[in-house]
Order: sequence, then C-alpha cells, then structure tokens
Amino acid sequence: MTNVLFIFSDDDADLAVAASDCDTATAYKYLRQMLASKMCLPIRQFDALEFATLFVAVNKTKPYDICFCGEHDDGVDLDGIDTIYHIYSDGQSIVVTPTAHEAAAPDQVEVWAFEHQQYH
Repeated sequence: MTNVLFIFSDDDADLAVAASDCDTATAYKYLRQMLASKMCLPIRQFDALEFATLFVAVNKTKPYDICFCGEHDDGVDLDGIDTIYHIYSDGQSIVVTPTAHEAAAPDQVEVWAFEHQQYH
C-alpha cells in the first residue's frame, strides 16, 4: 500500500485529498463509493469542492487515513506520495488520470472515465 494524492480540479479550484495505505484497487473503490453515494451531485454538475468533500466523507474510516488538504499548489513538496490521481470533468464524464510520482511506476498510462448510466 502507498500514499497517494487525489486532486479534484474544475475552473475554480484544484483541491487535494491525501490518502494513506492506498493502492490502485483501493483508489478505484474510493471513487466508486463517492459516485454511488446518495449525496453525490450528478456527474454533469461536477464541482471540485463538492466532490472532494464527499470523497472524504464517504471513504474516511479512521483518523488520518484520508485528509482534505485544501487548495493544491504545484510547488508543494510531494515526497512520500507515490501516485497522484487527477480528477476532473470533461462535461459528460468524470475523468481520472493516475500518474506515478517519481519512479514508482513510470509506465503507468491508464485513464479512467466514469459516466452517468441510466437503465430503464
């Protein structure tokens, strides 16, 4: 398990959430739990603050496992962070780009997209 940073971005803000003991499968699970929450806004109404806050609310299980860090600054020291998950909306879906920090997994090129699905 590793330490990761989730950065929720929209036109107004880039907000960071840190998570400890989080591998790729856990990160994916956290995002799915956020989107499945009854409190989640529709994907087309993506708002970085709302989604970052909800992400912490639905996934936090113990002290300091997931922490809301506030506004992300590109100049911040990322020592100890293994992967950064950049989360933003393209208007129709929420796109997640996992990026390895430093040499953790330099060949990682995976992108996730979460779209609204309606079944009749």
